[in-house]
Amino acid sequence: MLNIPTNSSLGIYTAERMEVEEENQLDFWYHSFLLLVDLSNDKPIVLQQLHYNDEADLSFGANIREGIGDIDRFRDVKVSLVMQGCAQDVLSRWNYMCGYAIYLQQSDAKFDPDYKHSKKAANCRTAVVFSLRSINVDYNPNYYASEAGTRSLSFPVGAPFSRAVNNSGSLEELLKTNKNYTECLKPNWIKQDRFIDPLPFPLKPMV
Repeated sequence: MLNIPTNSSLGIYTAERMEVEEENQLDFWYHSFLLLVDLSNDKPIVLQQLHYNDEADLSFGANIREGIGDIDRFRDVKVSLVMQGCAQDVLSRWNYMCGYAIYLQQSDAKFDPDYKHSKKAANCRTAVVFSLRSINVDYNPNYYASEAGTRSLSFPVGAPFSRAVNNSGSLEELLKTNKNYTECLKPNWIKQDRFIDPLPFPLKPMV
């Protein structure tokens, strides 16, 4: 379970990582995901990542990864700060997106065949856009490295976050809820290498 002091400052970031087609090095796209980051100290600490990956049947495989499992793959990740605030406020919204991830994973939503490039295709970025929309954050092109997936015409929409309803628990209760979501969305196809020391390099801003 995460260990987050009450006076912590947390942030939610969008993150984009370039992927290159092995058979065609000129064909590239960006994988989009979300980060929960501890901003209490001089150096940011990545606490959790929320990813949406395409399964064999193109369904959405949502998963939470703790810390950073592969430093090398993180060196070229570019991020954009979506929100920053007190631990309880930000964690309640992060948890809500984790709940939406489970809802999406159980839905009939699927990646579209041309998910790497088409604006109207459903892909990982579509899920990130709708995850943020579930906590009342509107689409902002500055949060993303590409427009692919940002104009999907049909996608499951969950009930919007309500501060009165979804932010009413104590930090301890929110941490327990987060632990449950982490267990539900634990990926079974990667090694869980937890890395919670301050990053040896600054997170690169989206440009």
